[in-house]
Amino acid sequence: MPYAYFTEAGQLLVIASAQANYPDPTIIEVAVAEGTMPNAIYLELATMTVKQRQPFDLSVSHNRIGGLPAGTSLVMGDTKHVIEDGTAEFEADTVETIYVNLSHPHYLDQYVAVPTGPETP
Repeated sequence: MPYAYFTEAGQLLVIASAQANYPDPTIIEVAVAEGTMPNAIYLELATMTVKQRQPFDLSVSHNRIGGLPAGTSLVMGDTKHVIEDGTAEFEADTVETIYVNLSHPHYLDQYVAVPTGPETP
């Protein structure tokens, strides 16, 4: 039986085909089903159960991404931002499309194209 090993924050470290003896007592071990996909799970700390990561439920519009869960990491180029209020807003002087990577432990990572540019009256 495979085992998943998580940090105390619920982030997956590894899925092993057999039990491992981690010297760090904060590592959490949970038995998982055969064929479990590592990028598709997280540990729900309140219940200590393995859950499936879900797709983001986003709204993308001009200069804005809405519907982001608190704690979402947004990476644009070399810059990383952590979103706490559910919304990412962008300012741009020229019309273009920017691409951002969204990551959250409970949701599937996603690339998003955001149309940006100056606000029109």
